[in-house]
Amino acid sequence: MPDSFHTLKETTQSELREKGSKFIGIAFPMRTVEEFELQYDPIKKDHSKANHHCYAWRLEENLHRNNDDGEPSGTAGRPIQGQLESFNLYQVGIIVIRYFGGTLLGTSGLIHAYRDTARAALDKATIVEKILEEIIEISFEYHKMGDVMRSIDKLKPKLLSAKHEDLGYLEISTPKKETQSFILKFKCLAGQFFPEEVNLNTSIEGIYINVKS
Repeated sequence: MPDSFHTLKETTQSELREKGSKFIGIAFPMRTVEEFELQYDPIKKDHSKANHHCYAWRLEENLHRNNDDGEPSGTAGRPIQGQLESFNLYQVGIIVIRYFGGTLLGTSGLIHAYRDTARAALDKATIVEKILEEIIEISFEYHKMGDVMRSIDKLKPKLLSAKHEDLGYLEISTPKKETQSFILKFKCLAGQFFPEEVNLNTSIEGIYINVKS
């Protein structure tokens, strides 16, 4: 994934009719496969009388999936996915529902219908740029709390959560391209090092840093 990417701001819907068949396209932002399933299952239930519920989603360059849901292979899911690629979108799912109208469309007709329905849903969407972020976990022994909190206060990262159990624990978020720089600056401040004394392997007694993958 690049340091930033384009995705959808909101859910949009389109409709297309072709030789009696009705196609409904629903495009929406998603961050995980589980989020896609939370969208897909209710939509399929709401359109339980439809003949096909085809889809494609794309999370990362090499993390994507499409499904023809009973249509001839390659005539539905792949054309839908092609529109995600054409718009250069990530973290987006599209479901295209078909109510069969009694007339066969043929391979070419199906490809065009699913592609055009997906494209129409994306044409209606607001596309936004998002910065790819990483989560950094900082745990610390309590005698190090002052050093940790002074460093965090100075660097001002986005604080996601804080807990106090056997160890103090902070979960913060930084833009992916700034993660290494943040860790080096934090170590300098919390460990009272000079910049030339610090690298990513430098340890600080009582403070533990982990980057979530």
